[in-house]
Amino acid sequence: MLSYKVKKQTRPTLSNNIFDFDWSQAEEGKINNHLWPSNNYEPETIFYFLYDEENLWGLLLTRGEHELDPRAEVEEFKGAVHNDSCLEFFMSFEPDNNYYLNLETNRNAAIHFGIGENRDERVLPDKEELNGLNLYAFNSRENKIKGVNFAYEWGVGFCLPAKMLFELWHKYANASESLDSTFYPGQVIKANLYKCGDMTAEPHYMAWNEIDTENPDFHRPEYFADFIFE
Repeated sequence: MLSYKVKKQTRPTLSNNIFDFDWSQAEEGKINNHLWPSNNYEPETIFYFLYDEENLWGLLLTRGEHELDPRAEVEEFKGAVHNDSCLEFFMSFEPDNNYYLNLETNRNAAIHFGIGENRDERVLPDKEELNGLNLYAFNSRENKIKGVNFAYEWGVGFCLPAKMLFELWHKYANASESLDSTFYPGQVIKANLYKCGDMTAEPHYMAWNEIDTENPDFHRPEYFADFIFE
């Protein structure tokens, strides 16, 4: 089972813009488990996370033969972005709670955000409930990422406010009353990250932590691994 160390943001910027960050202070993770292969297409994808008490920042970068001009047809909020070239982050705050959050997006920065116990029984919060969520999609010709030595084709960066996440968790996930509403050193959450594209030229399913199921299914929290806040 893998684990990832989430480093604290120790070099503050004047904004929460991920392009102002020095990402060399973050640990690098790789989404390199090729699952349920129907072809040989394996895009390379890396990720970085940083945090402070109030925010969790994520950066996902990908490259591959079909990522220079990726399929990006979905533009609407709550759309089926997994059919496009897609980057995804799934997480759960409590190890004994079956609920989990999923954030999925494409090159258009279209947001699909859900919470629930499984693939079928999910709540898709309205935009008002996602207040404070900032997400950017970009390509290597548009933006340079400080502290990253990776020749990516496109990527996404996002800021997940603790206040927003914990409000959703308490509203929809039967959260324990003792659950803290900030991020803190020593905290451990469960997570997995994915790169996929169900309707791309070469459909693919890549994961950070391996999933051992017969058919494609990212909605398997039993295969989430530790995110350890330092």
